[in-house]
Amino acid sequence: IRTALEATSDATLLAELRKREGRIASRLGVPASPPRTGTSSDVVIRSGSASITQAKLRPMAKKSAVGADALYCSTGGKKNVKAWRFGPAGLAESWATTLLKSPTGLVCLPAGVLVYRKDGRVGEGSCSLHFFSETGAQLGVAELPDVPSDIVCCGEAVYAGCRNGRLYAFHVHGEPLWEYEVDPGPPRDEGDEFSLYFGPPSPYYVSASSEQVAFSSYRDVYCLDPSGGLRWRWTVPQQGRSESRHEFDVPVGEFESVTFELVTSVSSLGASVDGLSALGKQRAVVRSRGTVFELVDGKVVREVDLGEEWISSFSTDETGLVWAVAQGDQVRMVHDGKVRGSFAAPDRAQVAV
Repeated sequence: IRTALEATSDATLLAELRKREGRIASRLGVPASPPRTGTSSDVVIRSGSASITQAKLRPMAKKSAVGADALYCSTGGKKNVKAWRFGPAGLAESWATTLLKSPTGLVCLPAGVLVYRKDGRVGEGSCSLHFFSETGAQLGVAELPDVPSDIVCCGEAVYAGCRNGRLYAFHVHGEPLWEYEVDPGPPRDEGDEFSLYFGPPSPYYVSASSEQVAFSSYRDVYCLDPSGGLRWRWTVPQQGRSESRHEFDVPVGEFESVTFELVTSVSSLGASVDGLSALGKQRAVVRSRGTVFELVDGKVVREVDLGEEWISSFSTDETGLVWAVAQGDQVRMVHDGKVRGSFAAPDRAQVAV
């Protein structure tokens, strides 16, 4: 490990090697090697296994978004937003600006970045949206009347899920386009544990393609056209009954005991949407617990059961045929509904296709 520490300059590899060295040194009761002189990188740009360039960002990057040729970050506690351009010589700082409050998140636009800040809690909060061009000019400012859930950009439109029960669409320059209100349903649905504990129906996961925008609200998936009209709505099926078995021993004498088994049953597991991807031609891929549903025009055309392990991360290509699925410490590659291979990965790894 120490030989590898001296040989590499890859920031990601350095961090992993130091963790391993620290664990081994702790078990052996010996000191770890002192930190190597010089700087370690915060950003590594790769092509395959080769590291093209590395850069150290100071102040430290807090939130980030990566575009086709730019890296946007909020840095330190100074409420700064900075942009770097990718070039032949690596990263070069392009512009910087200071906001009144520290950003909550950043979303890349086709030629710029959206910086948003949420304040308060669900039902009592708000969110400000700041739209910047690729040169750092502020193009517009918009407000959401409550805290956001998920914000995505597709083409010239930005879609923001809001916990007031509405999905808002903006032009990438900040002008409001339309809003869609989620069906509030009955005041309290006794059969749905989620609405009892997590508030009224609101857009949560949001995904968009050039032909449609889809969002989830508890068990429901809504698909809208680019102008905000409802195309279809689908509900994740309930997952039946779940049994839990517990054994316990009861002493009946000095050296004897009787073993009892307690079986508890819970109906309607309260299935919910855990993520979705909107594709073209009114298609969507929806995941719930360990099951992935492929929908066309609001109807299930394929259902793939990937086991009881919760899906922590999921990604699909533009065709919707190739999936990368992270479950526990494994990533499965799925093509056309069938698992084609898998490999080990850190627990709860994030995947992208």
